[in-house]
Amino acid sequence: MPAPFAASPNLRASPALALALLLFAAAGVSADTPTSNAAEKLAHIEALIAEGNAQQAMAEARTLYLDLAARAGFAIGEAVLTTEPATGYGVYEPRRDNVFDPDEPMHVYVELTGARITERSGGVNEMLFEVEFAVLDSQGTQLTDVISMGEVSLLSRARGVDLFLELTYNLTSAPAGEYVLWTEITDAASRQSVTFDLPVAIGGN
Repeated sequence: MPAPFAASPNLRASPALALALLLFAAAGVSADTPTSNAAEKLAHIEALIAEGNAQQAMAEARTLYLDLAARAGFAIGEAVLTTEPATGYGVYEPRRDNVFDPDEPMHVYVELTGARITERSGGVNEMLFEVEFAVLDSQGTQLTDVISMGEVSLLSRARGVDLFLELTYNLTSAPAGEYVLWTEITDAASRQSVTFDLPVAIGGN
C-alpha cells in the first residue's frame, strides 16, 4: 500500500541497539520453575523478611516474579507519548497532548513484561524483539505499509525483570490531520506478539 507521506521509526537506548532495559540480578533464577506452589514460596519470602534476611528474600522474590511473568506471557504494561526520550525505566515526562508540529519527532515509552529469556553459551542470556509499525487514519484505514524497525537483541549475564523500549516515530511531510500509530512487538523466542494504538495529530503549518 503506497504511503502518502514518509514514515520512519527510530528505536533508542542501549549503545548500538534500540532497547533500554532495567535489569535486576536474580542469582540462580530459572523462568521454568513451576508456580503451583507460589503461595508457599511467597510465605517463605515473608519468613525471610521477618528474619531480617533481605538479600535472600529479594533474590527469591525476583525468582518468583520471573516465574509468574513467564506463565502470564508477553504483555505491554503501558505505552505513553513523552516529551523527550525516556532515560530509564519509568524515567520520562508524559506529553500533555497528542498534537505535534509538522515533522516533529514522536517519542513513545513502552513497558514490557514476560519476555522469554534464551540461555546462550558462557552464561549469557538473550532477549530478542522484532518491532513493526504502520500509520492509520482516525477511522482505522491503513495509510502506510507495515514498516519494520528490525530486530533488537540484548545480551546480558543478568535476567531481565522489567524492561522498556523507547520508540521515536517520524512522519515526514505528513499533512495536517489525525492519525493512529499502530505498533506490533514480537518476542522472538516465544513468538508471542503484542500491539498498541496511539492516536496522534499533526497541526497545521
